[in-house]
Amino acid sequence: MLLPLGIFILIIGIGEIAYGINKRPAEEAEVSEQEVEAETPEEMQVLAEAEQMEEAGRLYDQLLSKYIEHWGIPSGPQILDNEIRAYT
Repeated sequence: MLLPLGIFILIIGIGEIAYGINKRPAEEAEVSEQEVEAETPEEMQVLAEAEQMEEAGRLYDQLLSKYIEHWGIPSGPQILDNEIRAYT
């Protein structure tokens, strides 16, 4: 009885992950438009930091998807966070 519910939740979770990964390029376009408008060095630095944060988010999403594929939905995020914490 719980198996169909579990499968449904698994499908929803995978769909959410795929949607989140595919949503990233649209956010990049907004930063590129802002980059053209930036004129002062301070604005350029803020935009550079924003790009670094987006890149870090993109890398984290890629790692998270790989860890979920390998370790599963419940364990993947925990293991990835533990490894990141160990490196920092």
